[in-house]
Amino acid sequence: MLDFYCPSCKLVVEVDGAVHEQQAEYDQARTEQLNAYGYTVIRFRNEEVFTALPSVLERILAAAAEAREANSAGASQDGDTTRPG
Repeated sequence: MLDFYCPSCKLVVEVDGAVHEQQAEYDQARTEQLNAYGYTVIRFRNEEVFTALPSVLERILAAAAEAREANSAGASQDGDTTRPG
């Protein structure tokens, strides 16, 4: 299950708690699989969200803009203009 997902940007935002320290290999494999399907994954630690929310939000906005641009470029290159971008 994804924490947050934006389908129009194909952006996944994960907020990781302490349990993720024990499952780093699983998280890495999952991120690689999502990347293989064309999704961008960004991760934040719970503490970072609580203590530096403005910075987290800025990084999410930047990642969404980059992902949207990349997805739009991909749609234009393969001639498919029906995909959201």
